[in-house]
Amino acid sequence: MTTLANSRRSLSLPVRLVSRWGIRFVWLSYACFLFIMTHAPIPKQIASVTSGWDKPLHLGAYFGLAVLTAIVCLKPDPYRLSHRFIIPLLMVFAALDEILQGPVGRHPDFIDWCSDCLGIVLGMGLMQLAIWNLNNPKWLTGIPILNRFVPISMNGESRGFAR
Repeated sequence: MTTLANSRRSLSLPVRLVSRWGIRFVWLSYACFLFIMTHAPIPKQIASVTSGWDKPLHLGAYFGLAVLTAIVCLKPDPYRLSHRFIIPLLMVFAALDEILQGPVGRHPDFIDWCSDCLGIVLGMGLMQLAIWNLNNPKWLTGIPILNRFVPISMNGESRGFAR
């Protein structure tokens, strides 16, 4: 059975290093961009257009941050200590982000922070499910409609996909 760890070991060292440091760079860039954009003054024309979409924008922005954080930080073992600290650390980042909006003329909002936290929980939950699915692909064989998408080699047969 092919697992996520085995597929990563099959990549050459330069590819692993570039992909590892590349995704970390993307994650750090996104976190900085998110922090800057939440502290930049909003022109009145844009504020009137996005006023009804404020909470979904917060949810989506922090969902994206949680997905990137999960890609960078999560390992296949869900019982690792790091898993227990990632969500609270992201929530603290979101709280600091909201609190520090006050001094720059923006309005910190508790509901915005709740929306940020919901995006964090949804993003981390989705990525945890994806990591679990990559490491346990046999559970898909119990779902008849998905059988055709499961590689036959996982069923102990030759290469190819089940029909």
